[in-house]
Amino acid sequence: MAPRKSKTAPADPRSAIIDSALRLAAAGRWRSATLDDLAAAAALPLGEVYALFETPAHVAAAILAGGVAASMEAPPPEASLSPKDRLFDAAMNVLDALKDRRAALGAMLAAYRFRPLAGAPVFGALARFARVALERAGLGAGGAAGAARIAALSRSLFLVLAVFAEDDEGLSRTMAALDTRLREAEGWAKRLGWDR
Repeated sequence: MAPRKSKTAPADPRSAIIDSALRLAAAGRWRSATLDDLAAAAALPLGEVYALFETPAHVAAAILAGGVAASMEAPPPEASLSPKDRLFDAAMNVLDALKDRRAALGAMLAAYRFRPLAGAPVFGALARFARVALERAGLGAGGAAGAARIAALSRSLFLVLAVFAEDDEGLSRTMAALDTRLREAEGWAKRLGWDR
């Protein structure tokens, strides 16, 4: 098959692919989406899409990672806050950065809920989200205790993102869900000594 050509090639192919992915997800077409679908939607040759993203899951991971990167523009949480509140602020900075993409991102995450191999890049991005939130909150993310914190927080964030996907602009339900999950994680941390 001849390479797909466009009369008006996007100036920024990476952004064009991400925008196309968001449109496909919002239209309910993410679960079956392929790189060829993304190439067609972005009006790009398939080879160019593949050079930037190996699978559709890598595009979803890039969207999540973009929110994490954008959150770093905000100042770190106040040191006077409790560890849980610092972590809450750090995580909410990421979610605020992704607010306009929440429905599409939710559809992407839902597509990988029972497909861990296909969704490996997404779950990797979620673990990096957890690591950055912990570090921004001044909590350790290294060693065995840090790995346990990352795993626990990743699970909590995955559950919160499902609420986030269906929340309104004010994100009140998201904040309530995040607070609940962090309280649960805080309880486990104290019982298992991860808070030290």
